[in-house]
Amino acid sequence: AWAAPEPSAGGIDIVGAHPSAGGWLIAGWLGRGALPPGAPLLAPDAAVLIALRDADATRAARAEIALFPREDLAGEGDGFVAFVPGTAGQPAGPLQRLDVVSETAAWRLAMPPDLHPTEPASLAAALQPLVGRLGGGAAAAIRRHVAHPVPGGGNTLGQLGEPVFFEVDEAMRLPSGDLVLIGWHLARPGSVREIRLCRGWRRHRIRLEDGVGIERPDVRDTVGRECGLVNLRCGFMLRIPRVFAAGPDQGGTGGEPVPYIEIEMVSGAIGQRPVEVGSRSGFDAIRFLLDRTDPAFGEADAPYDRVVGPAIASLQARRTGQPVSVRRQDFGPPPAEPAISLVVPLYGRVDFLDFQLGIAAAQMLQGRHRAPAIERLYVLDDPPRARTTEALAVQAHLRFALPFSLLSLDENRGFAGASNIGLAQARGTYVCFLNSDVFPGSADWAQRLAARLDADPSLGAVAARLLYEDGSIQHDGMRFARLPRIGAWRFPEHPAKGMRPAASRGLQPVPAATGACLMLRRELALAVGGFDEAYPVGDFEDADLCMRLRGMGLAVAVDQDTVLFHLERQSQAGSAEHWRMQLTLFNAWRHERRWQRLLDRAEAA
Repeated sequence: AWAAPEPSAGGIDIVGAHPSAGGWLIAGWLGRGALPPGAPLLAPDAAVLIALRDADATRAARAEIALFPREDLAGEGDGFVAFVPGTAGQPAGPLQRLDVVSETAAWRLAMPPDLHPTEPASLAAALQPLVGRLGGGAAAAIRRHVAHPVPGGGNTLGQLGEPVFFEVDEAMRLPSGDLVLIGWHLARPGSVREIRLCRGWRRHRIRLEDGVGIERPDVRDTVGRECGLVNLRCGFMLRIPRVFAAGPDQGGTGGEPVPYIEIEMVSGAIGQRPVEVGSRSGFDAIRFLLDRTDPAFGEADAPYDRVVGPAIASLQARRTGQPVSVRRQDFGPPPAEPAISLVVPLYGRVDFLDFQLGIAAAQMLQGRHRAPAIERLYVLDDPPRARTTEALAVQAHLRFALPFSLLSLDENRGFAGASNIGLAQARGTYVCFLNSDVFPGSADWAQRLAARLDADPSLGAVAARLLYEDGSIQHDGMRFARLPRIGAWRFPEHPAKGMRPAASRGLQPVPAATGACLMLRRELALAVGGFDEAYPVGDFEDADLCMRLRGMGLAVAVDQDTVLFHLERQSQAGSAEHWRMQLTLFNAWRHERRWQRLLDRAEAA
């Protein structure tokens, strides 16, 4: 510990911000003050702190400083040139003074009233007569800062003296403030010292090995062969943290400074090129990233841990944080005090609404069954089909005379989001999340599941046994199994799927159950927040909900006495597109990373 001495005299001749160099360059003089005769003004390699003060704030950093002789000072001081890293950014108001502090001396340098900061483009010319006279260990570093090129908005990589390429096919700004870059890089091995992404005062070192390598045979067979830089895995996908302030994924730079790539060669030469940030946002951005993600066998961890997982998590959090408009239409008077609420998302195959209501009405009529007061909430998660669905709902009500409500969303929110919107409007003591392609095997199926919950307070959720239309098992509970080709992540699997069902054994505890038909007490469903909407579209949100219930000490079970029929995924109008498969991998990644410890303990047990 040491105390700074009383300030000595000194002055400022040149000061200017140099954002591309990442700081401030200052030239002036430092008086000897009370230093003993013959003592060095600054001890070699001593730490020097420089604080820049304006009317509102002080920004201090450890500085690089080098001295040069000033004949006009007649031995009472020396000239200096200093570089102050600008990690805190540029002061909001005019500079008032600089404080320079070393271990042996201190200087308070007031800004002359007629001295104004020099523009970055003019700094090098103003300081050039001085930097050649600098001495000391920091002199070389300061010369590099002074010579650092100021970005002119063009691509200067071609001026580096040898072929160097850094091409950005897509730059995507995330709501978190991170920046995703997709492109390719070619250079002679060992020729590049450092690659940086710069924006205003921010400078981020890019390490390609921290991203994801991508094979680019198109680049190898054209530019690569022409320049003798043959590298098949020259493509990259990078996520650079905190390039922008966190905020809406509006795309572009929103009027903020434009980022640019800077490549510094081992020779000291520096080339720059601007980065055009695209305007993708929301689900379009999610789908774009997934379409360009294709991990090789056993290599899913790196793409999802480093780039794709955090990027999609940021985009999805922004999507689900936006308000959604809900238009409710009641077809027939809703039950005054429903015992059970059925929440049924509709997407793609909206005609299943007609089949589901028709089968329920026929079973009630044939069995002359006195059904409990059931509230049916259909959530249309497919805005383009709004008019078609409304017309279908009118006809269905006329034919079957079952009351139900249609909740039409103005934006697709996926299974979890649609289910949660239905949950928010449900009024029953129990709520059952039900797929539109699940059809009851008996009129009293909902009563049976509710009775299971009513009989056992430790039971958090109960599911039905689901069969295919041929009578084989589709769902009888889920367990988790590792897939070695996909990072050894745990995926839910359905034991006995496709087999003929054995004799019913009543209520059977299971690790997890499908959201295709899952009943909870409504108060509990609200308390846990329903399904986690961080899982886009569908997959794993039901397993996640079951894991949360088990974490609360509640059980999950399948009632094998209660049977329904499930067409499986037909309600989603399923797609075999590449992005959809990668979306399942994202959901698997999120589930694995969130529940890894609990899954490990269960696996060990």
